[in-house]
Amino acid sequence: MQPVLLERDLELDALRRALSRAQEGEGGLVAVEGPAGIGKTRLLRAGQALAEEHGLLVLAARGGELETEFPNGVVRQLVERPLMACTPEERAAALVGPAGQAAAALGIAGSGDTEESGEPEDRAFAVLHGLYWLVANLAATRPVLVCVDDVHWADPPSLRFLVYLARRLEGLGVLMLVTARSGEQGADPQLLHELLADPAAQMVSPRPLSPEAARELLGKLLDDAVDAPFAAACHEVTSGNPFLLRQLADAVRADGVAPKAMGADRVRALGPRTVARSILLRLGHQSEAAARFARALAVLGLEASLREAASLAGLSPAEAARAADDLRVIDVLDAGPDPAFVHPIVRRAIYADIPQAERGAMHAAAARVLLADGALPREVAPHLLSADPAGDPEVAATLRKAAERAVHEGAPAIAVRFLERALDEPPPDEDRADLLYELGRANLVAGDTTAAARVLQQSVRCTMDPATRAQRHVPLARALAAAESASAAIEALESGIELAEKIDRDLALRLEAELSAIGVLRDTFSQGLGKRLERFADLEGATAAECLVLANLARHAALNGRPSTEAADLARRALGDGLLLRDEGAESIPLHHALFVLLLCDEMDVARATLASAFADAHSEGSVFGVGVCSLTSAFIALRAGELLVAEAEGRAALAAFG
Repeated sequence: MQPVLLERDLELDALRRALSRAQEGEGGLVAVEGPAGIGKTRLLRAGQALAEEHGLLVLAARGGELETEFPNGVVRQLVERPLMACTPEERAAALVGPAGQAAAALGIAGSGDTEESGEPEDRAFAVLHGLYWLVANLAATRPVLVCVDDVHWADPPSLRFLVYLARRLEGLGVLMLVTARSGEQGADPQLLHELLADPAAQMVSPRPLSPEAARELLGKLLDDAVDAPFAAACHEVTSGNPFLLRQLADAVRADGVAPKAMGADRVRALGPRTVARSILLRLGHQSEAAARFARALAVLGLEASLREAASLAGLSPAEAARAADDLRVIDVLDAGPDPAFVHPIVRRAIYADIPQAERGAMHAAAARVLLADGALPREVAPHLLSADPAGDPEVAATLRKAAERAVHEGAPAIAVRFLERALDEPPPDEDRADLLYELGRANLVAGDTTAAARVLQQSVRCTMDPATRAQRHVPLARALAAAESASAAIEALESGIELAEKIDRDLALRLEAELSAIGVLRDTFSQGLGKRLERFADLEGATAAECLVLANLARHAALNGRPSTEAADLARRALGDGLLLRDEGAESIPLHHALFVLLLCDEMDVARATLASAFADAHSEGSVFGVGVCSLTSAFIALRAGELLVAEAEGRAALAAFG
């Protein structure tokens, strides 16, 4: 049945005006908000149809209650299919610049899983920035409609991108159209609030249908003339909610009640029956195969295929196809070719009716089905979160792979949940130290420094290999310092140095470099820092580790009254004829410490030449943080040279890069 839109002229006019502005190159955000069943999705689909009629490129996605733990799941829905539908030339144009790095990080556009580059701390912003440029590149060809149904159920990384994009729509031919359920908190209430409360957002709130419109809708649904008293009773018990009216019409039809005046009392008796009960009663009249198929589909979520649902339900493909047809007849599934519920309320009712223990077992079985079907760990992991621990090493391994990918894609908070669940499985004893380390790192990137410090301390204690244990003191110290425990951070690094000096000189030097960077946070330690660093004044910068120590030594010399010739010499050696940049990248803070020392010592030519190479490195790697910190250093150099307009421009570029 085609969507029936009654009393929605004002809402449709708002969509038409917003689409017209997008065609003129002025972006905007329209948010359709209202209670469940009020018709938000139908308005969104009407907006999609209008956009397609006017030649806009439509990027569409839908949030799902079970998909909130799938990192960037909504983003993938938005861009994967359009990119794959492009010609090679169109795809290359869309992925030029930072957009290509974002696509590679997400494994989209046929890029698959790629090697990681840059620090995890930088990836989340790089993905956001790259996705923005992907949309901007697409909009350079023709206006774009970005529409997300049930945005309250979008996964947090995707929601973060939508907030990021919404703030940058000025002068961009992009219209964002989202629907959100009133009062639904979603996976990240703060991000959802930021999106819907954006000053540029135009709120559209569909109202309940009037008694007259309810009567008209019932006539279409029941294919019969509807008496006024009957319609009034239906409007009374549903409060004019279109979805509830449809459900009530189904119940009336199933009970054989004619839409006449004498049926009004019967409608009022049906009214208190919840939608869930109505759905389950209809489902109860179907075959066991149909019921099993509906439960399997409810567990699998939005993107389930007929084959996957059949496998989970224990049905043959032919049996599953017949079950899907039966469910379409009773309006549990929609009329599309893929099995999909007509409304999230329907899926929720069926899912909630599955006993909790059975749900856990079904999610575990769903994970096995998906893995057998070639699904990636990140697609399977959300099901494992809902499955009970069973001591299966494969479960822990799958969750670890999914967590690694989540961190790489800028979703560390989701990675934390995957890794905590892997610990509960639990993993084999020999993997526990590594899993704890991965969890601690994910916590650190996610900003939970207290948890990161606690878990990393456990990892260090469990790690048997001396070199690995020494290396793990670095993130431990960073977590402790971030948790405002500089003394504990210094002690951790001193322990790591003592361990590393016996086995790996370069590792010991890297720990020394970290110690000198963190040690300035504690007065009693920083007072003796110069004397400690002077032990390394003869280093030549032959390795990246030596360069790191020399960069810190150069900074300390410049800021503590040493001769400029001495500080400049240390800074030049720290650069290591390009070694520090090649090994650490443009994001390296010690690299910029060395450049800062050179500009203080009026070694402008060396500083500018190295900075140009750093800019090139940052752009080639798609590192937003690298571009930002290079712009900041460039602003200092320009200011030192008296180039005030250049300094202002570079400072603004740095601010833009850091968001």
